[in-house]
Amino acid sequence: MELKILVIGDLLLDRWITGRFYKITNEWSTPKRVIIADREQVTLGGAGNAATKLASLNGCEITFLVAGEVSFTDELVGPEPTRDLRFKHLPDTGYRVPEKVRVIAVDCDERCRYDWDKGWQDIDDKPIIEYIKSANSDAVLISDYGKGVCTTDVCQAAICSSGISVVDPKGVSWDKYRGATIIKANADELQETGIPPESLASRLGSELVITHGHERVELYHKDGSQLELFDVPQIKFVDATGAGDMFSAALTLDYVKRRDIRAAIQYAIQCASTSVSHLGTGLNR
Repeated sequence: MELKILVIGDLLLDRWITGRFYKITNEWSTPKRVIIADREQVTLGGAGNAATKLASLNGCEITFLVAGEVSFTDELVGPEPTRDLRFKHLPDTGYRVPEKVRVIAVDCDERCRYDWDKGWQDIDDKPIIEYIKSANSDAVLISDYGKGVCTTDVCQAAICSSGISVVDPKGVSWDKYRGATIIKANADELQETGIPPESLASRLGSELVITHGHERVELYHKDGSQLELFDVPQIKFVDATGAGDMFSAALTLDYVKRRDIRAAIQYAIQCASTSVSHLGTGLNR
């Protein structure tokens, strides 16, 4: 029987505009480069990026719970096809999907980003909780981008209704993730909590996986046993966009299959390292 993974979190849209350097303009107080755009692409960002990563890795039935009004059928071509990704659309939650727009000149080091983002949003989480309780998923990945979808009640419903729960957290308080199987965060996110990782793992009752970019990955066990370190291979770094989502997706998928957290971390390191070796959020080019 195919395993089922449910992805819950804040959907963002990533709009990519790529082109080449054309000329210098003097229409502002300082000279600026003009980029001639030749391609535009829109992909699922935020929790949607984690969901597409799971679908691209294969091996399970992936459902992404989309809260809010958005059209994701024609425009979202993306680096990975979404045909293997199922969507459960709950439009009546009050969530407005933020958008990040990136402009990139491929022939020179010219990049910028602007965000259409209102930050935290108050949403009606009752339809989300009702669906989570009826989903019968084998595992859940909570990808929290701090935009309002991952309320305390949503997180606890997901953790309690699934045998395996992996969380990519946000914010200074992680109490809403209490009881999760694994919490994966980067070093900056951990520092924001102000709590030592050993204490945090024990307090939340979760295995705590902390990434330190291209340096190392740390594993803190919920029982307070000895810290474990994992090396990260040295590769040519190109673009870190979406690397954290790739790590979370690979960690979730491998752990669901093998129930071995050490093996899952090694697999996640491999996938994330491949992801940062090229431009954009995809695993392969």
